[in-house]
Amino acid sequence: MTRRYAWYCLFIGVLLMSIGCAPQKKKRNNAAIRAEAADSFEMLKDAIGELREGRTDKFWNLLSEASQAEAGKRAKAFRADFAKREKAEQDDIAAQLGVRADDLREKLNGFGYVRMKSEEIYKEFWMIAGAAIDHPQIESDDVVTIYYKADEDEQKKRSVQFFLEDGEWKADLKIP
Repeated sequence: MTRRYAWYCLFIGVLLMSIGCAPQKKKRNNAAIRAEAADSFEMLKDAIGELREGRTDKFWNLLSEASQAEAGKRAKAFRADFAKREKAEQDDIAAQLGVRADDLREKLNGFGYVRMKSEEIYKEFWMIAGAAIDHPQIESDDVVTIYYKADEDEQKKRSVQFFLEDGEWKADLKIP
């Protein structure tokens, strides 16, 4: 009986020691968080500049999951509206966009939508491409708001929120 009791105590002791030795989540340095988010803002500026030339890969990869999901919803709505149109009108729209009508009707996803609307997206966010960071503000360990001014004379500060997703800072932008 005492031997069994001793084994129980030993087991519980080892269990408690292993809990105390469990790796703790490493607290990130605020300066490092600000620097990483600022780097992502600079990459976003480059990606917006590339939108002007029709290159959307970098921009898409810098979008947050929420922004990508929003682009997917817009693509779905576009597909539904496109499917309701007459065949001739579908062909005209597809020709203007440089794709096949079947692809627009059946295969258009969020990435394709961003590629298709790259000129509009550029027009929406072009001011970010030339903006200087005013200051980053840490909201939490995985949310940073970057404040910027479109030009030095502008009094109003604008902002872009970045979320830490899979170890990378992603921009939360409203896709037009």
